[in-house]
Amino acid sequence: MTNNPSAFSLDKTKRICKRKIFLSLQSKGKRSFGKFLVLVAKMNKNLPLGQFGITVSKTVGKAHERNKVKRRLRHIIRLNQHLLNNKQLVIMARPSSKDCSFTELSHDLFSTYKRLVREI
Repeated sequence: MTNNPSAFSLDKTKRICKRKIFLSLQSKGKRSFGKFLVLVAKMNKNLPLGQFGITVSKTVGKAHERNKVKRRLRHIIRLNQHLLNNKQLVIMARPSSKDCSFTELSHDLFSTYKRLVREI
């Protein structure tokens, strides 16, 4: 582990913020379904560091539950940024994600991501 806090930061350039990009990925990207998450990804050679976006709808629960799921997903991505290289990834949380533990969520994210990478 490094003591450099900037090594684990998530720059704005690594996040998908525009609705247009979210919609483009959802229409043209490949999907993979997990127990707690749905991942949509597309290769993009113009992004050497990759980008990600998180979507948690109101069906997941109240605001504090949605925020908890988003915080957990951001933390998992922060520690594993190297997986995003040359990819744009959208993570959509399912309603069951609010009741799972951090370990279950990270395991589901990685297993779903591995299946997805084989397809793209």
